[in-house]
Amino acid sequence: MARFAAGKAPFLRAAHDKDYGTKVMMKDFLIALLPVILYAWYKNGISVYLDGNITFLEMLYPLIFVMLGGIISSLMEGIFFFVTDKEHRTMKDISHKLSLSFAAIP
Repeated sequence: MARFAAGKAPFLRAAHDKDYGTKVMMKDFLIALLPVILYAWYKNGISVYLDGNITFLEMLYPLIFVMLGGIISSLMEGIFFFVTDKEHRTMKDISHKLSLSFAAIP
């Protein structure tokens, strides 16, 4: 039976660093997600606009829907923080929690 190397892969080594946390993972996630969003915008917006089938505003719909998803997600998480945390209901506290929660990433 074949034996496999038991060493750590490069992507696992980064997780053992003290500076590697949710902020770094979300940045990597956004870097990976950006080409998919741009391709979806090109395929469903720009190329159809260049064919003359839709207007300029309709060309922006794929980007608008992605941004709308992030806005609604942040809004719902802000409402959740407002309802569940009765001691910290100020806008400053809620906006601080939202800045740490990465709710805007759809």
